[in-house]
Amino acid sequence: MLTQALDIARQDGTHFWAWRINADLNRLKIAPGTPAHRHCPAVH
Repeated sequence: MLTQALDIARQDGTHFWAWRINADLNRLKIAPGTPAHRHCPAVH
């Protein structure tokens, strides 16, 4: 699900998706305070 969201964000490029993914990462305590596009080991 997260990988799919990152793919959508990459294709769409809107601030909404960047914020949404960041919020999800922070909520899941995966990468608190880290921008999703700079910290996505699951994708790379």
